[in-house]
Amino acid sequence: MPSAVAGRAEMVIGGRYRVIRELATGGMGTVYEAENTRTRRRVAIKTIRPEVAQRVSVVQRFEREARAAGQLRHPNIIDVLDMGDDAEHQLLFIVEEFLVGGDLGQCLRAVGTLGPRAALATLLPIMDALVAAHAHGVVHRDLKPDNIFLHETPQGVIPKLIDFGIAKLSEPTLDGRRASLGSLVGSPIYMSPEQARADASIDARTDVWSMGVVFYEALTGRTPFEGASAFALFTQLAADQPVAIATIAPQLPADLAAVIQRAVTKDRAARWPTMAAFAEALRACEAWRDVDPAEAARSIMNAAGVSRAVESVRSPAAVADRTTVDMDDPGPTLSMDSDRHGSGLWTGELSPAAPPAAPRRARWAPVLAAGALVAAVITGVVVTRRDHGDPPALTPAAVAVNPPPPVAPAPPRSPPPAPAATATPDAGAPRAALVRRAPTRRIIRRPAAPAPPVTRGFNGAPIVD
Repeated sequence: MPSAVAGRAEMVIGGRYRVIRELATGGMGTVYEAENTRTRRRVAIKTIRPEVAQRVSVVQRFEREARAAGQLRHPNIIDVLDMGDDAEHQLLFIVEEFLVGGDLGQCLRAVGTLGPRAALATLLPIMDALVAAHAHGVVHRDLKPDNIFLHETPQGVIPKLIDFGIAKLSEPTLDGRRASLGSLVGSPIYMSPEQARADASIDARTDVWSMGVVFYEALTGRTPFEGASAFALFTQLAADQPVAIATIAPQLPADLAAVIQRAVTKDRAARWPTMAAFAEALRACEAWRDVDPAEAARSIMNAAGVSRAVESVRSPAAVADRTTVDMDDPGPTLSMDSDRHGSGLWTGELSPAAPPAAPRRARWAPVLAAGALVAAVITGVVVTRRDHGDPPALTPAAVAVNPPPPVAPAPPRSPPPAPAATATPDAGAPRAALVRRAPTRRIIRRPAAPAPPVTRGFNGAPIVD
């Protein structure tokens, strides 16, 4: 809980947004999770520190973000719900929809690169959002992975375009000049050459360039220009040509690489003329052709790099080669998600748990059962003959069919009673009687002992000694 909230029973911003907790804080201000006390809707509130709010440029950027995103209604653009000035806490604030998850930048830092299908499934919705923004005269001007939020919902991950703080609006400002005139704003790595020059004629094609760089990085792990400083990047933008994406990732489909390469063409006239044309060219690529968007959406990853797509790592041939299926069943399997071209990122997600394997019997169980059956037959013969009055002389012969293995006699615990020794003069008779009462009869009537339980590891795989 931030210092502004600590020590207070409750902090309410704007008279109706009750602060729940602090989400993030920085040099400009703080972002809170809050609840509308009237509608009970959970929201995110961005605030500016009082000392920072004295800077006119910061306040203009803050208001520009609210106006730019507030006039757009698109499922892949964050909703701006309200804006206000809290006199009690001396805060200027924006109220936005509450998003759960993290951004694409976190995802790429976690996993490195995306496969073509995952990249297209993630970024095509953002491109559609930009088409809608451009139609309303809003140019984002700060496209980068950190401004593409991977919102986690029960239905899956929904990419959301956020942070319109430096967006260029079509209407002039109060002083009659364009918002971008004579200003240099944006992230240098993703900035178009004309944006780096602070060109006043900047248009929607700067977003085409930036989106091309985002695709470039998502698929290769690199950007067309890389430098140790903003000055080095601007020098490359002015003098060099972007490195061909096909040379960095030759495994990418040629048509996909060509479409992205055109997006990062320094000459605006040779670049894709609109975001809609760029998106249409991507959808025509073989990596996306005949793809069901709803199914492809399962490959969109969250900030941790995990998607909802599930695919067994075991091939049918590998399963067929197994001699004992239930003994080698690894339980839940690690899902690998990539596109059909085999390039880019592999992501993992545990598949649904496999049904529990049937209890396994020991390999010597058949031998034990056969031995028990033979012993039962012998015992039955001996008992039958005894019941029909067979002479004692025949008993040793019946026992001799399968004599027990010799066992060294154990020393008696106490001397046997004297009457037992005198009651039976024939030494062979007690042995025959003992054989007739052998534990075999009790074993054959008792249910077979269950097999020992299967011990499995933390991932469900059986542990075999």
